[in-house]
Amino acid sequence: MDFKTFVKDDKTVGAIIRKIENIVEAVKQLLNDVRDRFLDILWASTVKKKKVNKKT
Repeated sequence: MDFKTFVKDDKTVGAIIRKIENIVEAVKQLLNDVRDRFLDILWASTVKKKKVNKKT
């Protein structure tokens, strides 16, 4: 599926958004020591992106 087809397919876009939301919720549930072991992951910005996307 190319990008043009993807953005026109509301069902697929919605499914992807739900998957990303699930990932963000899982990240929020991670224990602090797990987050500290993987400092190269931008945990805070990942969670912030979800909040911004929810507002739109």
